[in-house]
Amino acid sequence: MKKDRYIYPAIFTYDNDGISVEFPDIPRCFKTIFRH
Repeated sequence: MKKDRYIYPAIFTYDNDGISVEFPDIPRCFKTIFRH
């Protein structure tokens, strides 16, 4: 049995205090990673 595979584009935004990742195809889905 073949597993389903999903591919979503991501937008990476780099800033001085971390990185933000946004998935435009999935509403309200984003992640922020802060550097310590």
